[in-house]
Amino acid sequence: MQTEPEFTFSIIVPTYNRPARVRECLAALCELDYPKDKYEVLIVDDGGDDPLDDVVTTHPSGPKVRLLRQKNGG
Repeated sequence: MQTEPEFTFSIIVPTYNRPARVRECLAALCELDYPKDKYEVLIVDDGGDDPLDDVVTTHPSGPKVRLLRQKNGG
């Protein structure tokens, strides 16, 4: 028996030291006219100095949001 994937697609947002821009981006993504349970947003922090934990949250009216961190790779 084959199960459906949890999400239809993922939106990947790479960032480096831009918490204000990430906040703006997430707000815009929450406004998409698309079923929120069909996509997720992955924020990829490329080793930035500014913490994003308070910025990257799942909004009640938005899609699932996950934060991935990696060592700076440029």
